[in-house]
Amino acid sequence: MLECDMRTAGVLTVSALHIVAYLSFIVLGLPDGMLGVAWPSMSADFARPLGALGILLFGFTVGYLATTAAAGILIRRLGYYRHLLLAAVLMTAGGAGIALAPAWIAVVSAAGVLGAGAGMLDGGLNAYAAQRFRARDLNWLHAAYGVGATTGPLLMTPIIAADASWRLGYVIFGLCAAAAVVAFRLSRDRWRVPAGAAPR
Repeated sequence: MLECDMRTAGVLTVSALHIVAYLSFIVLGLPDGMLGVAWPSMSADFARPLGALGILLFGFTVGYLATTAAAGILIRRLGYYRHLLLAAVLMTAGGAGIALAPAWIAVVSAAGVLGAGAGMLDGGLNAYAAQRFRARDLNWLHAAYGVGATTGPLLMTPIIAADASWRLGYVIFGLCAAAAVVAFRLSRDRWRVPAGAAPR
């Protein structure tokens, strides 16, 4: 039945979903790669010791684990489209929050929002791909994350080297996450799965 559904959806539809999924996972990997390069400048701006990175990572991890653990419930209640759209919105808000944060507590809070969005995107896309994509497509999906994590330092390094603010890197990330919001919105009718197919 699944193979029949994928054939009837057409090659273009399936390809569009793959492209959106891969690009979203590239966006997912970006902040993981950016943070290490940005942190010395961030910690100086907020007068925090380098060891305070653990607090920032804790905020991100709490958000990430909360939404990842609740992924099945969220998908059942929201459906895949709204789940993934909300994930991209939260990532956009988290990136913007970090870029515009006036104080340290705001950075940690924004990192929690970013982590929540990342957990939703990770859990939601992996669940969808496990049902609707081929096994090798899952490998490419995770490879896309690696591309994002590798691109993150390549994005942030020239910004820091040019004595520009680390905030610019998070503005760029926020714009990439906003592009993911648009991509999910434009492909909203293609994220449907048969009734009862959401993970339990």
